[in-house]
Amino acid sequence: MDNQNKLTSAGRVFFDSGLNDPETFMSNILKKNFVFIFVSLFLILAQEKSAADAGDPAESLQQKYSADASDDCNEKLLKTAFDVASKIPVDPHIKDRSKAQQKVVGTCLLLDRPHLAVKFIEGIKNWRQGLCYAEMGLYYAKRHNELKAKKWLGMADMVANEVEDWRKNRINIKVAQIYSWLGKAGEADRIESTLEAGEKGLIESGTITSNPNKTIEEQMHELDEHIATGNFDAVKNSLFAYANIYREKYADTDIRSKVEEKIKFSWKPIPVFIRIELLCELAEAAVDNEDEQKAMDLLKEIQQLLDAYDWPVRHLIPMGARTALLRAKAGNNANAVSKADTLLKLYEDKESSIVDIYKAETLIPLAEAYHSMGQDGRSLSVYRKALLAAFENPNSRPRAEDLSAICCSMALNGIELDKELWGLIFELSNELGQPW
Repeated sequence: MDNQNKLTSAGRVFFDSGLNDPETFMSNILKKNFVFIFVSLFLILAQEKSAADAGDPAESLQQKYSADASDDCNEKLLKTAFDVASKIPVDPHIKDRSKAQQKVVGTCLLLDRPHLAVKFIEGIKNWRQGLCYAEMGLYYAKRHNELKAKKWLGMADMVANEVEDWRKNRINIKVAQIYSWLGKAGEADRIESTLEAGEKGLIESGTITSNPNKTIEEQMHELDEHIATGNFDAVKNSLFAYANIYREKYADTDIRSKVEEKIKFSWKPIPVFIRIELLCELAEAAVDNEDEQKAMDLLKEIQQLLDAYDWPVRHLIPMGARTALLRAKAGNNANAVSKADTLLKLYEDKESSIVDIYKAETLIPLAEAYHSMGQDGRSLSVYRKALLAAFENPNSRPRAEDLSAICCSMALNGIELDKELWGLIFELSNELGQPW
């Protein structure tokens, strides 16, 4: 494990210069403030001890990340989600562990709980910690808090400079988005020039209309250039950036029509399920702008694509759940609930054909849709079904990933759990262990 993973942020700068050089280390002891050294060393030893504990580097639900009586439901769910993700052993599952932890951090920010995100970030032990630093910076940049945005940007930069290849680029894409939101187009362009072809469009997808130095026409021209490369990822990223323009400029019918035309003309090399996702983005924008007729027109196109192919159940149900939810938001709640019921019946009929590692992710969107339709009883029932399905797998790593994801979903959708469901969550969490 490299120094980035071993050291806490508080001690990294000081100890990087001396851990591998006893003479330098002793010299630093004489020169630097002793209290700072002692505290930093204590933090390092505490982290090392945690990593060595019984193959489980995380503390239990009753310790660091545990919920207490003063927490609201969302706080409890987020803490539980991070604790569960942190139970996954660093060795050999650090990639899966860190990815699950990052998802919890992102959920915290979506729910405007940066205090929790800050607490959780320090538990991430690989390059994704730097990605989360950048997400923190972007969170504050979008809220026009330049001082805090720059603080987190600087921390993300430090990690980006320590890693290589695509990991560095992933962090830098977020850093460039921060610069764009802060109005520093030159810095964002400089970073974009270093990206691979398939990464083009990712900066724009997070910054459309935020750059005061570029008109929408100029930004659209850049996206057209990315699409013209023919690179699959560049085309896909640019089309989703166009979907952002569609949302941001919905009131401008000329721009909106032009964007929709560009998306549909350029998506020929894109798989149908991504086309459906793009159409859902457009329909959601229409719903948010109270344009129910346009939303229903787009939903009709989506349904035609869904009906034209024989989809695997694990793909059809999440797509169908999203479209049912959009129908409800567009004012057709009764029809939406009926379609959701049909999807649930389909799952129950075909459950045995779905591989266990995909069952929870198949059900989560349906539970979310039911909740948004006001069908809380059905929503809790489907969440319970997802929890039990997640634990059909004999290995704890996929169990933990699903349990953490379910808790994030519940928090993001404001689900109020009853005692029975809370009891099931903690019971399942306590079952996590070997084999991973």
